[in-house]
Amino acid sequence: MQVLPVQESGGWLMATITEFEVGYCTHIGCMALKGAGVKVCKFPARAWLLEVGDKRWLWDTGYSDWFGSATRQGVFRIYRHMTPVHFSSHQALVSQLQACGLNAGILPASFCRIFMQTMLPACVISRE
Repeated sequence: MQVLPVQESGGWLMATITEFEVGYCTHIGCMALKGAGVKVCKFPARAWLLEVGDKRWLWDTGYSDWFGSATRQGVFRIYRHMTPVHFSSHQALVSQLQACGLNAGILPASFCRIFMQTMLPACVISRE
């Protein structure tokens, strides 16, 4: 966890950023970095929780339990085959957030914004 000062209209507040590890995929390095060669590399998925005062933002690039079934057939099988995902239930973001004291039943309502990103452009869910 990192703590950073953030300026608001009423003065300075402390912001906390908490990082979560949410699985990873593997693929050959040269697909992500020029000159990296054909060695298979681990590409970790992360999520970050930013808290300032009573506001929260969540940026999620990770995987979930549903990923396996969602990529079992059709065109999405290609994703599963080309970039094998390694994820276990104990890495589920909802479980990690619960361990930080956030109730899973109210998670979406407890955030100002939730950002979800995969290899596709980011998706923003706004509560404002």
